[in-house]
Amino acid sequence: MKKSFFVLALVISMVVLSAASWAKGGSVSIYEDKGLSGRVFKSRVGVNIADFKYGTASFNDKCSSVKYSIPSGWTAVLYTDSGYKGREYPMSGSGSAADMGSFEDKCSSIQWIKIR
Repeated sequence: MKKSFFVLALVISMVVLSAASWAKGGSVSIYEDKGLSGRVFKSRVGVNIADFKYGTASFNDKCSSVKYSIPSGWTAVLYTDSGYKGREYPMSGSGSAADMGSFEDKCSSIQWIKIR
């Protein structure tokens, strides 16, 4: 009985720790339309994408709004060109932009940068 209780307690603590780690992970959600609407593409912390033309449902040059939750110690940067080039749209903390302004329909890559 004591052994099974210990195993159950261990499993529960691992699930709680995993959920807490995932919650701290953070992400950037890029929306096709203004007002955080339309198709959405989500990039999780640490996953760089050099070109939105491939593997992202062709999201190249289709970002019109963005919502983000960036964990402490990280910055996420959207670029107007593939390969992390062109004008930059840096994001940190949590927030959103219902209208990307001069970045609307110009995002082509995203890079996560670990701050030291």
